[in-house]
Amino acid sequence: RNLSDATISARDIDIRAVAKTAGGIALPGSVALLPKDLAAKSLNHIVGALDLRLDESAIGAAASVEIQISAKGQRVATETRNLTAGRLTRIDLVETPVVRLGYPGALKLRITNLSSLPLPENATVSVSTNMDGVSFPKTTADVNGLGAGEARETSFAFNADGYSGGSSVNFTASLNLASGRRVGILNETREVPALQDYSFKARNGLFDGDISDLKKSGKTRLVIFVKNISARRGASSLTLTASITGPNAANFTFTKGNQLVFGPLDPGKEQKQKIVIKAENKNSGGTFVLEVREGGKLIGKYKENF
Repeated sequence: RNLSDATISARDIDIRAVAKTAGGIALPGSVALLPKDLAAKSLNHIVGALDLRLDESAIGAAASVEIQISAKGQRVATETRNLTAGRLTRIDLVETPVVRLGYPGALKLRITNLSSLPLPENATVSVSTNMDGVSFPKTTADVNGLGAGEARETSFAFNADGYSGGSSVNFTASLNLASGRRVGILNETREVPALQDYSFKARNGLFDGDISDLKKSGKTRLVIFVKNISARRGASSLTLTASITGPNAANFTFTKGNQLVFGPLDPGKEQKQKIVIKAENKNSGGTFVLEVREGGKLIGKYKENF
């Protein structure tokens, strides 16, 4: 308010912000330049004069700033404001991603503007994960013009041909303004399942899963069962490639069935074939592995320790 009978030139008014607490406060626009003079005996509303920012280190801590107003070099008003830092945005996982071997998956995020104003700049969200065997063709997406209170979903496709499933997976995402300032973060762990269209079991003798004879020297005959547990009919033939991993892998040779071919399976149907494996010497064990491909595409893995 200009209480005098004379106009005060805009260049004679100094409005500035001074941080009163250490750390957490950024003042990129700490000095205001008025766009017009103050008329005599006038009341003036100045909106958006100062740019005050609290970074992530200020969340949960006390922060204060002093607003100083001077006219022609003389201080005419001082006011201290205590500030509370809050998140400008929130990033959530829309759902737990599901991995289906042989098919692309999707990591879906929801980004919500928690403030009463639109984001001041265009923004970019980036994602990463520690999922073994997973690759993202694209890890960033634009989030432009996010309005006050607006929530927007974005999706990142991924390939997971090497994911074995049943793992606790950490997902991270960061939302950064065009100026580089981070205004949103996600750091969350989920248990991510791996769905398969087929179930597998190996039998040596009468009992499923009993392949302990592979520890003995000589030949072991295994029966491999494959069952379609999905609701779709197999699109093409299945190729199963068998191997043994572990420190004793060189001790084994496949005399029959290292690679098995099964015809397309209807839902609920099962087929079986035999594998013969020779162990040169008695051994401490290993892992029997089947890699399953449908039309050349990896769609499943079966592993069993012995």
